[in-house]
Order: sequence, then structure tokens, then C-alpha cells
Amino acid sequence: MGLKELILNHRSQVTTRWYHRLVEEIPAEAKKKILGTSDRFSNPIGFALSEGTQDIFDCFFNERPNADLEKALDKIVKIKAIQAITPSEAVHFVFLLKEVLLEVLEGAIKASEALEEWLEIEREIDRLVLIVFDLYSKAREKLYEIKVNEMKAKTHMLRRISGDIS
Repeated sequence: MGLKELILNHRSQVTTRWYHRLVEEIPAEAKKKILGTSDRFSNPIGFALSEGTQDIFDCFFNERPNADLEKALDKIVKIKAIQAITPSEAVHFVFLLKEVLLEVLEGAIKASEALEEWLEIEREIDRLVLIVFDLYSKAREKLYEIKVNEMKAKTHMLRRISGDIS
């Protein structure tokens, strides 16, 4: 059995640990709510993180098209984009995947002597970081665009109320 098949066989364990590692990075007051329920409507962030980790795993390890992978990554990136964090903190969740894979499969990697295969998987995960950074930049740009448009609309409304414009 190859390393990729071994990883696929440990999907549940990897995605669950990855999700919990993502939640650990969230401020304490929000963390309680996220861990409290997995309902999509009462806990949209927790649901998006959980679904995002599973979708990214499935797209990445089942070699789905890049568009599917970007859509899966975007679920988590949009959450990161609205937080007051640095870009490096925003892309850190991808590196957590490597850490979790090593935690879960370290013994199997050593036992199967699949170092070359592991190195290839690591290189592919590193490429994910570049995709995530691009998605994060686009999401932040969109947020700033929304803020600018809101300010323009408010300014226009205030000028209209004050009689500066008709």
C-alpha cells in the first residue's frame, strides 16, 4: 500500500485533528461556541472549518481539478480574511495539515520507507500555500472594496441630507 492510500485510509482521523488544530488558533470566547455545536446555522464558522478541512483533504488527496481545490480552500480563507491576523497567520492552516499528517502517519512513513513519496506530498502541500495566499489576497481586496463602497454611499447620503447635492 502506497503512502497516499494510507493517508486516504486515515481521512477521518486526519481531518478531525486538523479541524481541532484550526480551532485551537481561534480566540477563547469564540472557540467555546465553535466547539459547542456542529450545526451549520447556529455555528457557521465551525461548520465551514469542518467542511473546509474535509473538502480540502478530498480534493487534494483524490487529485481533483484545481478549481475544486480552490473552492474548498476558499471556505477557510474567507474566514481568515475577516480576522485581524497577518497573512502568514492566515496561510498557517495549510502547514497544520503537514503537522497532522506526520502525527498520524509518522510510524507508517518510517515503516514503509516511503520517504520519497512523503517529500512529494510535502511539496504539493507547499504549493497549496501559494494558492491560499492568492485567495487570501483576493478576499482581503474584496473586503476593502466593500468598505470603500460603503463609505462612498454614506458620504453621498450625508451630502444629500445636508443639501450639498440633489
